[in-house]
Amino acid sequence: MPWSPSPESLKGEALVIAALEKHWHARQSIRPASEHRKFYDVGFILPYGTIRLVEIKTDFKARTTGNAYFEYENTYRKEPSGLLSTKADIWAHYVPCLEAILLCCPHALCWYLKTH
Repeated sequence: MPWSPSPESLKGEALVIAALEKHWHARQSIRPASEHRKFYDVGFILPYGTIRLVEIKTDFKARTTGNAYFEYENTYRKEPSGLLSTKADIWAHYVPCLEAILLCCPHALCWYLKTH
């Protein structure tokens, strides 16, 4: 059975998309085909035509753990996922309990997590 996001994750994704559209004065333009969905979640066309691909993650566990969770491996398939497999330019990490969105470069976030 193929994986599908939870209603809560879809709600978080919609909130991030709305916030980025407003902040960047952009329009959502690209929804990847299902086979490419593992590489990014959504693309935006910025006012001057630049396209930004965004990976959106909603972190529900942060409320109970006090930590942010960044996925980098699919433990069922033993293959890279999340930060290590995304083709996105921007990683958007939404923490509902803080009503906060962390935006960063996935490569920079990987480097930081490996070195700290």
